Amino acid sequence: MRRVGRLVCLLLGLWVARAESLTLDVQVEGLEGRELSAVLSALDLEQEKATPDLLASRVRRLYERAADQVLAALEPFGLYRARVSGELQEGEETWVARFAVEPGEPVRIESLSVRVTGDGADDPALRRVLEDLPLRQGEPLEHGVYESSKRSLQQAAADRGYLRAEWTRHTVEVDLDRYAATVALELDTGLRHRFGAVSFEQDILSPAFLSRYVPFSPGDPYSRAQLLEMQTGLADSEYFSGVDVTPRIGEAREEEVPVDVRLTPRPRQRYRAGLGYGTDTGPRVRAGWENRRVNQWGHRAGVEGQASERINDLKAYYLVPLARPATEALRFEVRGEDEDTVSFRTRVASVAVGRSVVRKDWRETIRLNYEYEDYEVGRESGVTEQLMPEAQWVSIDADEELRPRAGRRLALELRGAVAGAFSDSTFLRARGQAKFVRGVGEDGRLLARADGGLTLASSIDDLPVSLRFFAGGDQSVRGYALDEIGPRNAEGKVSGGRYLLVGSLEYEHRVAGNWSVAAFYDAGNAFEPHELHAKQGTGLGLRWLSPVGPVRIDVASAIDEPGNPLRVHVVIGPDL
Repeated sequence: MRRVGRLVCLLLGLWVARAESLTLDVQVEGLEGRELSAVLSALDLEQEKATPDLLASRVRRLYERAADQVLAALEPFGLYRARVSGELQEGEETWVARFAVEPGEPVRIESLSVRVTGDGADDPALRRVLEDLPLRQGEPLEHGVYESSKRSLQQAAADRGYLRAEWTRHTVEVDLDRYAATVALELDTGLRHRFGAVSFEQDILSPAFLSRYVPFSPGDPYSRAQLLEMQTGLADSEYFSGVDVTPRIGEAREEEVPVDVRLTPRPRQRYRAGLGYGTDTGPRVRAGWENRRVNQWGHRAGVEGQASERINDLKAYYLVPLARPATEALRFEVRGEDEDTVSFRTRVASVAVGRSVVRKDWRETIRLNYEYEDYEVGRESGVTEQLMPEAQWVSIDADEELRPRAGRRLALELRGAVAGAFSDSTFLRARGQAKFVRGVGEDGRLLARADGGLTLASSIDDLPVSLRFFAGGDQSVRGYALDEIGPRNAEGKVSGGRYLLVGSLEYEHRVAGNWSVAAFYDAGNAFEPHELHAKQGTGLGLRWLSPVGPVRIDVASAIDEPGNPLRVHVVIGPDL
């Protein structure tokens, strides 16, 4: 009977508690931004308002200490004279806790002392960090700024090799009577460490070759940036699936830090295959094979090819890393290409040797290229040979690969030849391309591209088809077929021009998930001097961010042609 009575009492208590449970709304007036977020995070009322079966007694207790929580949350922003008034409105089901905050003026830094002692006292890099610290005399005291300044200075010291740096003084004093703050920071860097020997744990490549990835020598000042440079270079080399760099700071003798590098090799052979589609090319198949390490000196060899309805190419290459293998290499290449468009047919065989170098955000390639070309343009045909020095610069920067909201691609190419020097023509050709992507609002993107080129030659007839400019197609003026636009010969066939100017502007808007719609305008042409007659294309498109990459479907109108004919363009590939 007693057990039954206890059970009844328990159930009754639970019923009463549920009956007393309520909904709570917390409102804070007079604050915004970071201060408001900090106060809401500090308020127990805000944190517990979503608690199931919240009781009135619990709310009252939390409300009693809310004002102190608000004041404490504002002090890190230098607001030591804030005032808080509150009101707890008790409704039948919903209670409202309302707070009005007068933040007042922040306390300001009256005295500021930031010093570096030890070996790093005269280090230019640390001096620059000191100059750029956000702590300023006369500015409001923010504890978050104070802590971030401490972290920045200590991190900079560690990056420069002062691995035993420590704070000898770090104080913040607030005089509430004078309403002023005194801040003092003093960092003793101690001795600067140096690099010791670097040991590689692997068995696939020569240690002498791997040492080329090391941007420092034993005895050089220790630098985290140089360790990261070495790690990044080895990781990007594609020889290894894992790169673990460990400075043995605890084993440093006379401030020399030995460095261990553990490397996990990738498979020697790499195979690639892919499918794609473009209106200009039709269905296409890509395949490739590469030997990542022909020998212990990191040489590579590979074959790549593409087959489609209009463009087929096959190339074989051999790559030799140079003194700085992370950024420079020598490349030998043999290539064959067959292209058949509405305007021309060309077959090109080439042999090239070149050196590529990465300079910050740019990849520079200088090479010597010999080309043999057999071409047909209308009834015109020819066979030419060209020995061409070439230079190319390419830079790509994007916040993400598949659907960037901020990014650009820039490319510049120069090539030329002199008749009689193993060449049939004399010319100088330049081409520049630019693509930009910028986010607009939360769901929009603006995409712009430009493509321009010029060729200095006495006549268009002196140039083989591969060196002439054509316009039209998926990546040019939409509404027209690939290479359908340009100067025409006496038979009315497009024969190509010595100049090129094409531009495009497109707005894309996400409508649901990975689906977007787009509107675009393209204009431009290939032309001879003083004969630019820009062709225009405009239309609408559908975009799908598929698992294999962006898919673009465009319906474009050639608005300069009779009847404004429509053409569908389908492209699978990245924006940049």
